[in-house]
Amino acid sequence: MAKIIQFPGASEEEDGDDFRDDTGMEDRQEDLPREDVQILGPMGRSGPEFAILKALYGKDLESVASTFEIDTRMTHEDIQAVPVLGRVRELLNLIGEAERVKMTPAGYLPVALVGKLVNGAYGELPRQPRSGSPREMDIRHLRLERTLAVHAGLLEIEGGWLKLSGRGEQLLSEMESSSPEQPTTALNQMYEYLLRTYLGSAEDLDEWDRGNLNDMIPKAGLLFLFALAGKQGELVYQEDLVDLLARLLPTEFRTSIARSAGEPLEMFDWDIYRRFFQMFAVPFGLCTEQEPHSFREPFASLLAHREWWYLKRDHGPWLVNDLFSRVFLFHQEAPSECFLSDRQAALLLTDLAAGSTFEYFAERYCVKAIERDPQCAEAYVLLASIKREKPQRALQVLEAGIAAGADQKPDLPSGVSVWRDHMYRDVMRLRFARAEYLVTMGRHAEAITSYQALLQLDSEDNIGVRYKLVPLLIAGGRVEEAEHLVEAFAGGTDEAESAFVRWNRTLIAYAQGGAKQAGPLLEAAMRANEYVVEELLYIEPFPEMMPDSYYIGSPEEAMVYAEESQLAWRKVKGVRAWLRRKVEG
Repeated sequence: MAKIIQFPGASEEEDGDDFRDDTGMEDRQEDLPREDVQILGPMGRSGPEFAILKALYGKDLESVASTFEIDTRMTHEDIQAVPVLGRVRELLNLIGEAERVKMTPAGYLPVALVGKLVNGAYGELPRQPRSGSPREMDIRHLRLERTLAVHAGLLEIEGGWLKLSGRGEQLLSEMESSSPEQPTTALNQMYEYLLRTYLGSAEDLDEWDRGNLNDMIPKAGLLFLFALAGKQGELVYQEDLVDLLARLLPTEFRTSIARSAGEPLEMFDWDIYRRFFQMFAVPFGLCTEQEPHSFREPFASLLAHREWWYLKRDHGPWLVNDLFSRVFLFHQEAPSECFLSDRQAALLLTDLAAGSTFEYFAERYCVKAIERDPQCAEAYVLLASIKREKPQRALQVLEAGIAAGADQKPDLPSGVSVWRDHMYRDVMRLRFARAEYLVTMGRHAEAITSYQALLQLDSEDNIGVRYKLVPLLIAGGRVEEAEHLVEAFAGGTDEAESAFVRWNRTLIAYAQGGAKQAGPLLEAAMRANEYVVEELLYIEPFPEMMPDSYYIGSPEEAMVYAEESQLAWRKVKGVRAWLRRKVEG
């Protein structure tokens, strides 16, 4: 029966398996602490807390009164920090001064009134029209908040004319008669009217801007609010809410993705940013956008290059304000593990990067992962692989990852392989990948030093240094060192019959004593894997995508061996011509 070479990276319990995964990365789930594994398994969590969350999807405020309710008793400072109050108040004032306003045939505010609003309370909004007369249809917040005021009963439309309602007139009158330094009952009431209206009819209010995901985000509004309970003073990222929605609503989530073009995270990330945070949570003073985390050096300097300007996060994380806990009274505790930890988020993002079909998105996922967890080795390795056409840049990425984990030390008893420390494996993977790029750049002496340092750390060579180091030693004329390394891993293992051992023995023998010394070993090498000859002599160039695994004696093993050892076979003078004569007769 054909054997499979055990790949470096198998766990202690797997040492009996004869498998080699040539990617240098074993199944990620074997590598993670238990709490990290669950986000990579089947979507959905169990337990009564998450059942409550799932039950909130698509509900209105009145139907979830047993979960939480609104209590608007805001202070003066609270009122000053709620943008929607100032904007809607100014809108009501202008309409009140005009007594009534004629709407356009399309149902929008007239340009003259929009101009006044843009020069006032709405002028601080980003992305305003740069030139020409401003129109309501071009200002998302104004469109939504004017519609919200109508639904909340503050404004009313009759025969194409917009005017204050009785409720709106009463609230304005109370506001004008109160001291500006003191919170008023009228402002608190207006806030509650607007908030209840939004939460009670978000799907209807959202019709003006359907986006990629139809009405999924408005339906999830109450779910998100309950998930944010207890997060006051903490940061929340869009990807946290994306993951939450994906885990709670896998069927609908996946169906929507199947119907939509683009990247899943990017679509949901943008819609949650715009619909939940930008159009609701921030205007109502519940959240505040923060600056993205600053990256550690030297990775921060890499991102400063003009060629990578697009990789930075478009918008920062969100701080859940104290007002949140004063506005919402929760009768049940939110799930204690509702959101991802930074490490979990980084692993999720790298998983998405690995599966992305577009380099642009894959790069962005990697950078976001590094932002969440600066020591996420997979993110650096993936980003470097995307930049492989620019080896110097890829090398800089890997060195930045190594610097980020410079303070990590293996936590093991003396004499135990560092590979047993699952967290320290990340450091080794980065150093291994760096050595590979040194080879690509022709810096062979540095690569040899790096590989040898890894072997000193892990004498069992779980990561597979020998497969890369032996050809470099042979090519550099250090044949005795290469021979010692081959024999160190050949005795008493399945690897003794591998192409790595049999064909390298043949090559080393030729380098030491020519055809006379190599001849007797060639027959054994051919028995071990006859396909190596074709790969060494006739296949060029090698395919970009190499096999992830192989059986001993298989064409895939031959392909991997030839690709790893081609430098050595070209450097040993005369060996390829000798091999050709032997096989062609």
